[in-house]
Amino acid sequence: MVREHILSGDGKYYELVALVVMPNHVHLVLAPSAGFSLSRILKGIKGVTARQINGKRGVRGRLWQDESFGIKRSHKKSWSICWRIP
Repeated sequence: MVREHILSGDGKYYELVALVVMPNHVHLVLAPSAGFSLSRILKGIKGVTARQINGKRGVRGRLWQDESFGIKRSHKKSWSICWRIP
């Protein structure tokens, strides 16, 4: 579910360089497309996937941690990002 949603944004909102989905967190490296901020991209990914996962589990509420850990990779104009389920 998470992987498929992130892959669906590749080429539209960002250039996806790498992606690993773990049981309780996600790692990705991406370069935002022109006009899209990293915060907006992450809000979209986290919001949609939280609704999908919570719907499948029959629960409501927050799924992902509010904060994400990101490191800017200036030589590629990309970000390495990680976020977790609390």
